[in-house]
Amino acid sequence: MQLSSDELVQMPPVAAKIGLKFWPRPLTCRAVLTGQDRAFVSISLAGSLPDRFSLAVEPDFAPRPCIVTWRGEGAIEVALYD
Repeated sequence: MQLSSDELVQMPPVAAKIGLKFWPRPLTCRAVLTGQDRAFVSISLAGSLPDRFSLAVEPDFAPRPCIVTWRGEGAIEVALYD
């Protein structure tokens, strides 16, 4: 299910964590799930993140592998997969 830009603006960002393979602890960020397999992530380190990592979103914070599909200043969009 793809959401319209109006629907995305109304969705509040939720707490999320980015897990990196060689980093000792997760990075905190905010995320908006834009579909079952997509998320928009706000993080100041957007330009420094690798193309692949895991994203864990509240409420369960279950990590899911993802790949960056768009990168901007202070934000990224990712595709989530299992």
